Amino acid sequence: MKIIGIDCAAQHKNIGLVKAELTTDKLNIIEAKIGLKDVYPVLTSWLSKGPYLLCMDAPLGWPQPMRSTLGKHMAGDALHDDGNTFFRRETDRYIKYMFNKNPLDVGADRIARVALTALNIIGSLRKTGIALPLLWSQQGSTTSGIIEVYPAATIISHGLNGTGYKGNKPENTNARRKLFDSLSSNTKFSVSPNFLIENEDAFDAYVCVLAGVDFIKDKCCPPQSLETAYQEGWIWVKSP
Repeated sequence: MKIIGIDCAAQHKNIGLVKAELTTDKLNIIEAKIGLKDVYPVLTSWLSKGPYLLCMDAPLGWPQPMRSTLGKHMAGDALHDDGNTFFRRETDRYIKYMFNKNPLDVGADRIARVALTALNIIGSLRKTGIALPLLWSQQGSTTSGIIEVYPAATIISHGLNGTGYKGNKPENTNARRKLFDSLSSNTKFSVSPNFLIENEDAFDAYVCVLAGVDFIKDKCCPPQSLETAYQEGWIWVKSP
């Protein structure tokens, strides 16, 4: 099965892409791209033949209280809710509880622009006839679709310290190299490992792929409420 990790960003040039193939005994990292002016041609070619799993590092929904309240809100009206409930999704609260890591609030942070770009990418790919449903159960390697992932939580779920690996300073690169050494067992690389390590967007896209492997192998915790997840989205991460 193809697994495509997408480290989403507001602008295409900052999006990291990694294409992999999972067989019964090994994960093969086939291609990695960063700095593209337009990610659609690459993604379209990668998705020309399935099955495939897109693992997107971006929120794919908004908090239900925000959705239901703002639709009828008028300027100046009070909002009878607290910030944690209003701006955070159920899946965000789950990640905080399980891994002591807060995803950015899609309702309050600039991550909303990343979410907008991610959803537009999905919409544009669907217009070409590519089947891209969101997946809500870990169905092995036969069903194509999309899952939302969060690399920082995936790193923690594998028993590693995910602090300090983001950035372009030498210490950030060294942190990524240590993480890479711990995460890359039983993996074949048709791309340069140094490319993944030296570029934080490519590295996060690689970790998105690993989250996809966890999903396919039924290692992730599903949402308690599918009804809420259908509205807000759900971050698929390996159970601790």
